[in-house]
Amino acid sequence: MVLMVVGVGLFSILTANLASYFVDSERREAIVTLEDLMAELKELERRSDAMIPPAAP
Repeated sequence: MVLMVVGVGLFSILTANLASYFVDSERREAIVTLEDLMAELKELERRSDAMIPPAAP
């Protein structure tokens, strides 16, 4: 009985550590700097300006 409880405990610890590893690695990939956001915003603004035809005089 004790061996079964210890086995289940170790399995749960292993599973939790594995899940934590995957969550943490995705979190590190999701970090975006302000400069990255500003560059993306400028690119989107440039593209939207190119889609709008110039106003006739």
